[in-house]
Amino acid sequence: MSTLFPALELCAPHDVLSTTQLEALPPSLLRGVSDDVGRDVLLEGINEISLEEFLERLGADAADLYLPCAPLPVFELEGVRVGSARALLVRLETLREELELDLPVEDRTRALSAQRGLWKALSKGARTVLETGQVLFLPGAP
Repeated sequence: MSTLFPALELCAPHDVLSTTQLEALPPSLLRGVSDDVGRDVLLEGINEISLEEFLERLGADAADLYLPCAPLPVFELEGVRVGSARALLVRLETLREELELDLPVEDRTRALSAQRGLWKALSKGARTVLETGQVLFLPGAP
């Protein structure tokens, strides 16, 4: 039996990072980030196995928190992997063919449906981060 993770969320950085973590972030990474936003759930009840497989596909671009900053390598900040929404979008585009997103629905492999759902939610979330200044957070990511 697999575990379900709470959700993929859009939120303000202070909703998920401590004051110490926020102070440790270089100011340039917080440029364009809005603290005056609510929390929006993009995807709930994420299956642990599907999530782990998807994070493996993302490789070095897998993070717990994505900021609306210029592309940068994912780094760890006191136990939280932080990445760039722009870099995530670039990496997601490289996964389009692998996940059969350009094929007609009837030609897609059923086994990849959960992966495609994660792709769509992360893609929507990353674009929203760049438009609104929110951050994209995946609580409890393995």
